[in-house]
Amino acid sequence: MTEQTAYSVEAGRDHALSAGSSYFGTGTGYVGEVPMPKSMSAPTYQLVHVELPDWASDLGVGSPASLLVDACCIQDGEGSQFDRCDWLRAAHLHLSGWLERSVEDRRGPIQSYAFRLPTAWSVAYDHAWANRIFLLLRRMAARARGSSEVALFGPVPAARFHLTHDVDALTKTPQLRLKSAIMQLIAVARLGAGGRFRSALKRARDAAGFVFTSADYWLFDEVCALEAERGFKSRFFFADQMADKSLTAWLIDPSYRAAEPRIQELIRGLHSAGWKIGIHPGFNSWNDLSKLSRTRQEVRASLGADVAHCRQHWLRFSWRDTWAIQEKAGVRYDFTLGFNDRSGFRNGSALAHRPWNSALGKSHGVTCVPTIIMDSQFYDYGFPSDPRAAMVNWIDEVVAVGGEASLLWHVHTIHEEYGWREGYVALLDLLKARCITVVEAISDA
Repeated sequence: MTEQTAYSVEAGRDHALSAGSSYFGTGTGYVGEVPMPKSMSAPTYQLVHVELPDWASDLGVGSPASLLVDACCIQDGEGSQFDRCDWLRAAHLHLSGWLERSVEDRRGPIQSYAFRLPTAWSVAYDHAWANRIFLLLRRMAARARGSSEVALFGPVPAARFHLTHDVDALTKTPQLRLKSAIMQLIAVARLGAGGRFRSALKRARDAAGFVFTSADYWLFDEVCALEAERGFKSRFFFADQMADKSLTAWLIDPSYRAAEPRIQELIRGLHSAGWKIGIHPGFNSWNDLSKLSRTRQEVRASLGADVAHCRQHWLRFSWRDTWAIQEKAGVRYDFTLGFNDRSGFRNGSALAHRPWNSALGKSHGVTCVPTIIMDSQFYDYGFPSDPRAAMVNWIDEVVAVGGEASLLWHVHTIHEEYGWREGYVALLDLLKARCITVVEAISDA
């Protein structure tokens, strides 16, 4: 291994310690003192379930209880894999999206579609592995010092969720009719391939009805009322049509201007009532600084205040480019990191942190809040018979590890013709029943 590579591996361990600071408090130094091998081997992209000892079995997954790491984190030699594992490096690899990045380096960004990744890797996105590793490191440090975890680090943080909405459609435009018809037909094909012919027929009828009817998606009062009834508030991400005038943008991007008087009134009204505002840059902005900056400028002007929170439209994203240009555009918090076609933990974590910039060997200036649930994952892809039951495992995983994550429900899907309102109500009730903290705001500082 070269000196430069060795340096980057060590810097990655330091990044993991920093990213896990909510678990360690002022006791981060105790974690650094835990006896642990240091792996310098290149990633193998082979996944290994490392069995945990009895005293840590509650932190693992499955039977026997284990945690998932890249094989490179396990040093050669005698003894158990647990004792030979470089846990800090394992956490850093998860946080840095090492599996997906290997694909992006060879073929370009997957643009948030999990189906473009090897199916053998799907287990890497099923749990908040990095959070579980941080919980393990707390316990290892406490055992090494003969102390309690709480005495060294304080209590495990309580789970935190961000309710968010991408404002993609306000009325049923020709573009939306076409896009939705295509998505419905794809859903019909998936349902038919799965032998669910009755559901496929219903979706086909819905697609036909959608194309030939009108609808108003100005449903902000209803969304806010549903949340306020449960003591919650959320963040709305707004776009700006004029940031990109290409044909692709005309078809796919939201069809409204942030400067329109009624949009400006809406944005300012939501903000004054305590709901929060972010930007939703268009389909082609994920690697285009000028388009992303234009959206931020327009939404900021409409609000009359700074806007530093972002989610890219269609979750378009590159590990190499997107956070770097967001930082240049003045974005400080990003909610893009999630999959279009499945729920889960895209970087093996439920953690708000500054992600690793491999090009510069340091953290990005943008804080990433991963998105683990999006409405369409249940209605356009997975088709569970009970969407609420499908949400429970993801919510409970974040609760179990004391993590932080974003939940996304599009405003227009609350409309009766989509039939997804019931799912959002179920999600809100699930959070309320778990007595979960819903974050109303993150400081822009």
